[in-house]
Amino acid sequence: MDRKYDIILFGATGFTGKLVAEYLSNHAYTENISWAIAGRDAEKLIDVSNTLSENKPAIITADINDVISLRNMVSQTKILMNTVGPFNIYGKDVVTSCIESGTHYLDITGEPSFVADLYNNHFQSATGYKACIVNCCGFDSIPADFAAWLTAKNYPFTNPKH
Repeated sequence: MDRKYDIILFGATGFTGKLVAEYLSNHAYTENISWAIAGRDAEKLIDVSNTLSENKPAIITADINDVISLRNMVSQTKILMNTVGPFNIYGKDVVTSCIESGTHYLDITGEPSFVADLYNNHFQSATGYKACIVNCCGFDSIPADFAAWLTAKNYPFTNPKH
């Protein structure tokens, strides 16, 4: 896959997006990652970029209500990281654009109905376009993942000490 960027972070001006942008800024150079931040407001994206201490990203404008801008955005990257939620409302066109562009997609959703909808309605097309769809990467899913881990750890059959 020959694309301009390895990663585009969509939703970089939101709370979680800013945290991810900071992380990428601090690690992209050592990992040799080309990256960009994206959102609907160029001025806010510039503000986010100005707060980053290292490895400043490129800036791409894309609007959730403009499918052409979404397709333009995702066609430039290998992986789209999406922090724009709620995903049931704002995520479907982003995922569809990624699939149709053969762009890998990951998000931070913790919305089970969104994940189920993607699997039920987009699995075949994602497979056909060779696009990986990965949900629940971090923030929203951590509390549930941690609770499941604690439960499994303390379940008598998985922990011989109990």
